[in-house]
Amino acid sequence: MHRQDPQEYYSILGVSPSASLSEIKAAFRQRAKQLHPDHNSSPYASQRFQQLKQAYEVLSNAESRAEYDTSSIDVSQYGTLLKSKLLIRSLLRH
Repeated sequence: MHRQDPQEYYSILGVSPSASLSEIKAAFRQRAKQLHPDHNSSPYASQRFQQLKQAYEVLSNAESRAEYDTSSIDVSQYGTLLKSKLLIRSLLRH
């Protein structure tokens, strides 16, 4: 986790912090197809998919993205955060 991406949302989506909204949407759709529990047999698929949705909810909204980028957003309002770095790293490898 680093200052520019405190919850690793950009990493989860596989985009840079300068990504456009259309790039974020495209990345979400691609990752959602890979991670959806109906198509992914991993025991962590549901958790990964929820984290992906949470990242998309924050980054696809201009206001919440601006708050996130300045690290002033309370991300807990977007659902339960996954605390395991192992899950995040696993998400990025698949």
